[in-house]
Amino acid sequence: ETPYLSLPILEVDGKQLGQSNAINGYVGRIAHMVPKDPWQAAICDEILNAIEDLGQQVAQTSSKDEE
Repeated sequence: ETPYLSLPILEVDGKQLGQSNAINGYVGRIAHMVPKDPWQAAICDEILNAIEDLGQQVAQTSSKDEE
């Protein structure tokens, strides 16, 4: 049993958190690595989302090469 039937998952005190961006946000907050300024925090989210989008594009390109 995993949230959304996918990996990765983070388990804390018996609770599961799924989705990479949610896990990154949680870990960043508890490690005090997320800026307190809402605009700066949004820029961090923007960068993480852009990296995820890029990874998906690379994966699509790689799967097309295999056809």
